[in-house]
Amino acid sequence: MSKKLNLAKLTPVLFSFFVMGFVDIVNISTNYVKQDFALNDTWANLIPLLVFFWFAVISLPTGILMGRFGRKNTVLLSAAVTTVAMLLPLLDYSFPLVLTAFALLGIGNTILQVALNPLLMNVVPADRVASSLTLGQFIKAISSFLGPIIVGVASVSFGNWKLVFPVYAAVTVLSFVWLLLIPIPEQRESAGQSSSAGRIFAMLRDRRILVYFSVIVLIVGYEVGLLTTIPKYLTERCAIPLDEGGPFAGSLYFAARTIGTFVGTIILAKVAPRRFFAMTMCFCRGRLCLAVADRGALDYLYCIVRDRTLGGERIRDRLFAGDAARSGQSQ
Repeated sequence: MSKKLNLAKLTPVLFSFFVMGFVDIVNISTNYVKQDFALNDTWANLIPLLVFFWFAVISLPTGILMGRFGRKNTVLLSAAVTTVAMLLPLLDYSFPLVLTAFALLGIGNTILQVALNPLLMNVVPADRVASSLTLGQFIKAISSFLGPIIVGVASVSFGNWKLVFPVYAAVTVLSFVWLLLIPIPEQRESAGQSSSAGRIFAMLRDRRILVYFSVIVLIVGYEVGLLTTIPKYLTERCAIPLDEGGPFAGSLYFAARTIGTFVGTIILAKVAPRRFFAMTMCFCRGRLCLAVADRGALDYLYCIVRDRTLGGERIRDRLFAGDAARSGQSQ
């Protein structure tokens, strides 16, 4: 029996995608923390490392625990951890506490990314999973786009970039309360269906899944390194102050990502994913040639506007939705 679309249940789940975008604040925040504590590059790079290190460490345990405690409860747990992370720098702005805060942000975001897509599948019909995932990623991209802007406004207008933390804490609490108040029935996994470390690692024996996994790891590493380094590049090579160059570079990238998410969805409705992926890879090569040419700051900034959001994430959601549909048919 197919589910009917219920906006009252769908809306708080989609709002959680907005909270998912908060993790991207680590890129611009790293440069401000480096400046505040006069850190060298080695110490400053500990911040994004601690954030994304947890994706590798707790993704698997979270998937196992989610099968036992439920998807909604797991998403609520992520909101609670994220709220604590946002409040810590307000209690004491010291480097050890900042590291702890961003580590908790990484933990909370990892839990959220593991549980949110499955929770979304509980509130939408199988034939709308792909479009709902696309909408969720679009909302996340908007959140990521707004992050550097909020930091820039807080720094320039109020003289304190850390005001972004209470704003994010308040939004996360709102997301927690909203989702808590909405009942979402879940189909719990039976003993035979429950996830285990062995079953999850066994999926990597499929060469296609192994390639998808490897590409995701490379893309995340590329994105974090790029967005953390661009503000430093603009400051040192182009004499652009951090308050101007940092928010501009991050917002430019995420604006392109937001547009790419929307445009990619439209194109993928008419073009086969494999063909479209090949087209985007050709565009990637042209972009890399611009980067190698090193023609200056404008060309370098152009390289930020990359096309992976046009194709990669949409293709991933198509594959995810296809698996969901096949799973629904088999039940």
